[in-house]
Amino acid sequence: MNKSIAILAVCALFISGVAIGALGMHLYYVQKLTSRWQHPAMVGRMMNERLARELDLSDEQQQEIQAILEGSRRRGAEMREYMRPRVEQLMRRTETAIEEVLTPEQREKFEQMRRLDRRPIERLFLGPADGSGARGGPGGGRGRRRPPRP
Repeated sequence: MNKSIAILAVCALFISGVAIGALGMHLYYVQKLTSRWQHPAMVGRMMNERLARELDLSDEQQQEIQAILEGSRRRGAEMREYMRPRVEQLMRRTETAIEEVLTPEQREKFEQMRRLDRRPIERLFLGPADGSGARGGPGGGRGRRRPPRP
């Protein structure tokens, strides 16, 4: 009887180890994949590699396409910088309008929520972080960057 319990315990331990390992690898690859898509330069390289592979592009075509993608990335960054003050003004107006609807107790909680985590309202107006430093100047962001929520 004790021998069968020991065997079951070892099997359960082995199965739980495999499950934890699989979960860990899944989380690792999800983080790796999502972090790639947050960097516009990486997205451009990945797009160029895929086009080269699927369309059988010559080296010259790959270089031209890479230059096009880099130009578009720079123009996109310039547009974000141009729009950022306007979007932030819209965010402030939205927060003010929300506060006008709330009771004093709710306003206090709302202010605490804003201090703790501005990401939901930023995402509403600015979209996901792009890793280009466009989120609040060099280095980006308002404090440390957190991984995206699942």
